[in-house]
Amino acid sequence: MTPVEVETWESEESDCGADCVMNFHDRPHVIMHQHLFCVCRSLGCTVVEMLSGKPPWHEYEGIAVVYLIGTSDKPKYTLPDSVSDIARVFLERCFIHDPLHRPSACELLSDPFVCNV
Repeated sequence: MTPVEVETWESEESDCGADCVMNFHDRPHVIMHQHLFCVCRSLGCTVVEMLSGKPPWHEYEGIAVVYLIGTSDKPKYTLPDSVSDIARVFLERCFIHDPLHRPSACELLSDPFVCNV
């Protein structure tokens, strides 16, 4: 699956001043027209792909992926049994569907998964 669109912007809500780069297929709030602020689902999708060798929803293509992103609470993925509980909790935090309840990039910087890398 290739990214359809890449955006870079600085979040008005961001207190750490970090630029965020997001892929179209990682942003349900964009598909659902809820442009709120920079979120970290793309990071979670990247970590899933690094840990498993496959991106979330790798078994789907095209519009099916777009539909699933817009209607699913979290991405569909499988991790190897060897992945730590700390990594799994980090991913759960990245994939909280509602961006208002999802941790910011700055909050994720203090997550044990990031701090122990």
